[in-house]
Amino acid sequence: MTRMMTATLITSLCLVTSCALWDAANPSSDGGDDAPDAVSLDTGADGIDIDIADASQAEDVAQASDCQVGDGLGVLEVDRGRVTPQFQARAAFDGAGIWVVYVRTSAQSPEGSIEQARDIIATRISCAGEVLVAPFAVNENPIHVESPTPSIDVKRDTVYLAWNSKSAWSSPAHQIYFRTLSVGGDALMPAERLVNFNGSTPNARVSDSVTESDIVALNQGGALVVGSTFDMAERRVFFQRLDDLGESVGPAVPVDLASDSFQTRPAISVDPSDHVWVSWQSLSYGQDSYGPNYTAYRSFDIDAPEAPSAVELLQISSPKDRRARISRQIPHAESVYLASVTDEYGSHRIALLNAATDTDYLLLGQEAVTNDYPAVVSWGGGGAVAWFVRDIRSEELDEKVLLLQPFRPDGAHIQVGAPVEVAVLRTDVINGEHRGGPDIVHLGQDDYFVLWHEGSDARKSKVRGRFVKARVD
Repeated sequence: MTRMMTATLITSLCLVTSCALWDAANPSSDGGDDAPDAVSLDTGADGIDIDIADASQAEDVAQASDCQVGDGLGVLEVDRGRVTPQFQARAAFDGAGIWVVYVRTSAQSPEGSIEQARDIIATRISCAGEVLVAPFAVNENPIHVESPTPSIDVKRDTVYLAWNSKSAWSSPAHQIYFRTLSVGGDALMPAERLVNFNGSTPNARVSDSVTESDIVALNQGGALVVGSTFDMAERRVFFQRLDDLGESVGPAVPVDLASDSFQTRPAISVDPSDHVWVSWQSLSYGQDSYGPNYTAYRSFDIDAPEAPSAVELLQISSPKDRRARISRQIPHAESVYLASVTDEYGSHRIALLNAATDTDYLLLGQEAVTNDYPAVVSWGGGGAVAWFVRDIRSEELDEKVLLLQPFRPDGAHIQVGAPVEVAVLRTDVINGEHRGGPDIVHLGQDDYFVLWHEGSDARKSKVRGRFVKARVD
């Protein structure tokens, strides 16, 4: 039986602020000339930089790993272009820079059009907030879905990207696309490639419609892409192995063969030994009724995926359409942290557990507020969770607070530090038309970069980020 531990949210929030304005250097590409078989992309770099949207006092930020984290930085506006909305941002750290990917309305879409095409935008910034690769579209073909949910990972000198699309707004079939870049911003493929989720027999596919993608890079090269088949009669989660050019390797692997559940909202990660971890939302159903949503997870051996671990269910219900997140940058096989939302106790709380070692979970966030859309990252000394919470101090219904809370292992338990207030968002975008939670990457020592989108008008939301220092004392 799953046991529960509750963390008391420290009411005195630590506000991370900044003390100086900073002018971004002119954007440049670094290292792209050495990329093999690189394809030149138009990054549209003229006049692009990062804007400081908030500046006041800040504590000193220490050097982190290979990254010299800039001190005195406030909230960064990642894309100063006028094209909006910008939403569903994700990030990955390559050891010297931070890659950010997000959705933006295509500049070629007719203004005022109801069915505006989307672009997947990528950019790279330094740990001092400088633009290293200016924002540019990585998709060659227009994207015809409202929620492309791009994902990103970096391994060695390769950036791996995946997103959802359709061939046309009217098409019933959803597809997942894949593309790779060098860390210098050059394309390593002529164009994005449709991910084929191979069936168990030659020339067969598991479905003609797959969506809700997530991606993780493998230590031995290539990547895994996970998705959910889009069929109202049956939803199943599969992951597919790809090489660096998007060619499918072997058959797609089902995460669960149970015939009595809808499987949606998958997430995927790997540990240093390439053990695969997958989570998904499982909705059980019987002949006449549907049961509650649960977060399910299990692990696979990349070399023997046909013999996975037993399916573990986080035995607390979760709100519909909420994706759990599995930590990236996993330092060793015993540090696979999972964060999920639960509504078991009357309000949305964040459940955090180490999936590799125990089924105990820790509840984060206060009971009287709504805690939602968690992201989690781990490293050798612990990790951190970032999530949105409705601000109980404000009378404004749409005001949210973005929190970060560090944690570290303490024997068989998880110890947490004081939560850090990253930003106050006067927006309803996170629960409105363009859903998407925050993301977080670890930069070394006590330094993190948190990413989100916000805007008082869903049509004008913008991607922002902030460097944050947090530790467990």
